[in-house]
Amino acid sequence: MGLFLACLVAAGAACAQDSAPTVESLITLNAKQRENTLAAIRNSRNADATLLALSTQAATRAEARRQSGQPPLFAGCLRGDEFELGAQLGLARASYDSKAYRALAAEYRRLTTALRTALSSARSSGNWRKRFSHLGHWISDWERAKDPATRELLERTLVDQGIRASLSAFDGAKIYGKTRAAAALRAYDEYLFNLMCTADEDNLRWLRGQVARNGWFDISRYGAAADQAAWLMVQHADGDHAYQAYIVSVLAPKATTHETNPQNFAFLSDHVAVRSGEPQTYATQMECVDGEWLAPQVDSPENLDARRASVGLPPYRVQVSQRRNLHCAQKSR
Repeated sequence: MGLFLACLVAAGAACAQDSAPTVESLITLNAKQRENTLAAIRNSRNADATLLALSTQAATRAEARRQSGQPPLFAGCLRGDEFELGAQLGLARASYDSKAYRALAAEYRRLTTALRTALSSARSSGNWRKRFSHLGHWISDWERAKDPATRELLERTLVDQGIRASLSAFDGAKIYGKTRAAAALRAYDEYLFNLMCTADEDNLRWLRGQVARNGWFDISRYGAAADQAAWLMVQHADGDHAYQAYIVSVLAPKATTHETNPQNFAFLSDHVAVRSGEPQTYATQMECVDGEWLAPQVDSPENLDARRASVGLPPYRVQVSQRRNLHCAQKSR
């Protein structure tokens, strides 16, 4: 790597192809050094092939880490350093020369830094309303919570919801205020998805420990907000389908006594059933079929509305009607 940097300083990009770095060497560089190195590669004769090879190496390296049992283990989740390297390689591949790459890298850096700063400030100061006022009741619930476990549960939920609400599709106009380069914005959204993935895995690890020691966050003991937040963590934990199914069995008796929200239980139960290829009980999971929102593969349809009523859901026809105004791409069965 030292040879490549020396070449870069002495002769510019012309010698990049003669001493191209490896993923292992790129990982050791700081952000500025890595940007300089990738800019030099971008201007080299074999730029596309070199960047593609490095991207492949990076993906292989991450998969080897996952297979060795080092977290994050959820499929597609990357460590921060792995993701950042992949993002920079992606931006370099999307650029036609080093100048374009540096512009994309700077834009991506501004976007990610703004979110990291906002999250860090909110967590350290407790002032979530300054940047994340749109999280509404979650902030109020966290502010009112006294139990330490409940406070941590709700703070984790604030972080989770803050990340999800920052996707450009939801918050673009407020965050950016002007048109951004598509490649940088795409990389930023991918950054958010990776933050979600790693947060979901970490949250599930934490929740598993809490449930193992103290049981579920029952409404009578912890409040409705804690039950809702814990359910949301499980709902997001698609990387551990077996644990989702286990929680369905835990919540089934609690739904009848309202120690958990019965409607949430219905959604999680159907979510697990669909992922297992089994019929839904409450028809809460819908998909677009022939231009219409429908819940496929429902158990005993003749008794569906009675089951839905037992958990406080409206008749199925009402749910279908409510979905009619939502976009539904034409898709045949």
